[in-house]
Amino acid sequence: MNKVTYPTDKVVPITLCRTHDDPVYELLRDYKNHPASRQKAIARQTAILGAIIDRFYQAHATCLREMSGSDFDVVAVIPSTRPTPVRAIHPLVGVVKMVQSFRGIRQILLERGTGRIGRSEPADDAFVTGPLAPVAGKTVLLVDDILTTGAHVQSAASTLRLKGATCVVALVIGRIIDTKFNDNKVRIWQKAEQEPFDFERCCVEGAHP
Repeated sequence: MNKVTYPTDKVVPITLCRTHDDPVYELLRDYKNHPASRQKAIARQTAILGAIIDRFYQAHATCLREMSGSDFDVVAVIPSTRPTPVRAIHPLVGVVKMVQSFRGIRQILLERGTGRIGRSEPADDAFVTGPLAPVAGKTVLLVDDILTTGAHVQSAASTLRLKGATCVVALVIGRIIDTKFNDNKVRIWQKAEQEPFDFERCCVEGAHP
């Protein structure tokens, strides 16, 4: 977080997942890697992910708005920094467009900037806002699919704040817990495994259930 000018500590994951033997991770990996020729597979996976975000947002919009201090003016989508199959629409944008709860909120796609993001190296200039995506004075809900180190989220959040956004709350579908990384990740996963996933359980620290 100290590598960018305006990091955000308001990062909310819908679920935790691992990179092996985990259906959530496989879904998040595959939905944007299918070739454009497999339209049915793309449409199905996009709809599933859109439904996951929608279900979570319906249950926890109040807590997310409390974190930001106001209603959200903009939903911003983080683009992939890796090459993806050519599509008529960016994969994550397609997911966000499926979220009924976001109807009426302006939706924008950040664009890649000149800065390079390393595994744990975010950058203020890794993303830019397009000319038709003003965010000055706006409260932004930043959406991403997978969070591993947080470099993409922190880069995007700092970009938005540098462009004048008043607050950025990040909502990610899957937070990667790599149990091979260190013992702390093992403890996090073991604790999470003790309680089955429940859309109704709030994951905002200090918030009401």
